[in-house]
Amino acid sequence: LIVALSFSMLWLINARLVKSINDLSHLDALTGLYNRRAMEVIVPNLVNQAREKNTPISIVMTDVDDFKTINDQYGHTTGDSVMATIATIFKQTLPESACTVRFGGDEFMIVLLANTENAKAYTELVRRSIERETSLLAFKNQVTMSFGISELMPNDSLQDALTRADEALYCSKHTGRNQVTTFQDESEVGGKFIQTPTKSA
Repeated sequence: LIVALSFSMLWLINARLVKSINDLSHLDALTGLYNRRAMEVIVPNLVNQAREKNTPISIVMTDVDDFKTINDQYGHTTGDSVMATIATIFKQTLPESACTVRFGGDEFMIVLLANTENAKAYTELVRRSIERETSLLAFKNQVTMSFGISELMPNDSLQDALTRADEALYCSKHTGRNQVTTFQDESEVGGKFIQTPTKSA
């Protein structure tokens, strides 16, 4: 009996250790957000569950404006501090149901259980918070981010929405930066996507 209990305890400890290691392997060390590896596992599951419940899903792609300049002028330690600050803002501003992934470098992906309109509202809150909070750091220029949003349509793959969100981000970057751009599927215009830049004062 004692031997059996010992094996049971070892199995339980090992299972918890494996779970802990797996959890850590899905987290970005600097920001504490999900990493690219997690995206391949967690995001598809989230999308499938949302679709089963007919819950709208929007994909947001975002990155820091002129992040290379921050690293070059202030050093990578400061750049890391900016990343950590942004991650904190994501956690404080976005709903608990959001899934935020550090996509790579200064680029992030956010999965929101929301339609385009609500996703844009959440994203705008994040954009404004970053303007306020990161401007307190020791920079001559304000730290800002650009955003692109695409809602996942019924026949879309996750990659379809990612591609459109990335194109919307590209639009934000090349039409002024520090703004949110959405792509919306409009059947009345032949299924083309409409770019809707939004920028607050």
